[in-house]
Amino acid sequence: MKAKKRLLVGGIVFIWLAVMAFHIILSCISTVIVDGTCMPDGLHSGGTVERIEIFVKVFVSYLLPLCFMVVCYSRLIHALRRKVHNYSMVS
Repeated sequence: MKAKKRLLVGGIVFIWLAVMAFHIILSCISTVIVDGTCMPDGLHSGGTVERIEIFVKVFVSYLLPLCFMVVCYSRLIHALRRKVHNYSMVS
């Protein structure tokens, strides 16, 4: 049971650090200083930074969970088929 708890906490910490790193890197790349004033998202005018941000958000929000669900459900189906096959062999 301890290993499952460590895995859960490790996953949460990993996600938390990955999101923080993404936002820090994005802020550092897109912030400019104009006339002594810090302009956040100053380089965000349709450039490469915005495209990278959109790609990462779509990947993390849609594609990664979709891949995760496909893998999990396929393993579930495989386990159920194996269990049904073993059950039919016993009868």
